[in-house]
Amino acid sequence: MESEGANSRSNDWKMKEDVEDFHNELHQLGSIYKRLGKSMVDVGLLVARICDMAIPGVQLEETILEACTAKGRLIHYHSLVDRLFLKAFSSSNICKPNRRKKVNQVTGGPTSVVTEASVCKDMWQDWHFDYGIFTVLTVPMFLNPLDIDLNRVDAASIDLKKSRVETSDSVRGLEPNAFHKHIGLKVLIPLDGCMAFVNVPPDCLIVQVGECAQILTGGKLQAIAHCVCRPPNMSDISRETFVVFLQPAWHKQLYWSGSSVDQSTSSHSAKDFNSSEQNSLESKIPALDSRWKNGCTFADFAKETTKQYYGTSGIQSTK
Repeated sequence: MESEGANSRSNDWKMKEDVEDFHNELHQLGSIYKRLGKSMVDVGLLVARICDMAIPGVQLEETILEACTAKGRLIHYHSLVDRLFLKAFSSSNICKPNRRKKVNQVTGGPTSVVTEASVCKDMWQDWHFDYGIFTVLTVPMFLNPLDIDLNRVDAASIDLKKSRVETSDSVRGLEPNAFHKHIGLKVLIPLDGCMAFVNVPPDCLIVQVGECAQILTGGKLQAIAHCVCRPPNMSDISRETFVVFLQPAWHKQLYWSGSSVDQSTSSHSAKDFNSSEQNSLESKIPALDSRWKNGCTFADFAKETTKQYYGTSGIQSTK
């Protein structure tokens, strides 16, 4: 009995040390990402300054600074293995009702965890426009969490605890272009309606133009429709990236700059693209003029955009 008690105390102490180590590592990770996020904000501000110099009367840098905020988020795009784990966990006895609901609702918009159920089979995230000013992204890392035959996996029979112990050392990072020479980011070019995959060196950052930048520059900068695609025939791969969203202050009024407002929605219309893409975009992307009215606040624009994409009756709602 005394030996069992000593072992129990030893295990408790070891668990306490593990928890403390985890908290310390998490704190260090947080500090690293805060520094990285600050650098990404600086890059976005430099891009805004260049745009201000090139476009008379535009004040993108000042608009970003006035907001006094930037959103930094780690985004995890689920692998099929992740999905099976979540399914097994949500159906197990240890999963409480409120926890099950949370698991089922991890899908969402451009700033959320994205699961396979939320998008088409060959996509992690469906077609959309970013609606801020700039989105600054790191080149993603692809992970292969489990070296198993997914065709033989029964989600209901997965032992989560056992699997985690046995495969913790098998997680490995893969080069961004290890699959097909691009990072999974697919864009639709308005001028000719062609699709193109983005290929970025691993030591670079990506800056995407959002709809607010298009509005505030009178269309001189254009938001580009994009989606996130899976590597072909690699459903066991997950995608990890860090993103910083630069946006106006919530009370900022969004006025179309320069030419008439009537021209503002043309670049967002599927009519500009070839016929094969027109039906796809019309069914997946709500028109800009249905979400933004000249002079509305950024808060109203963001709310309506989120609603029309991902609300209960939204175009890309997962319900």
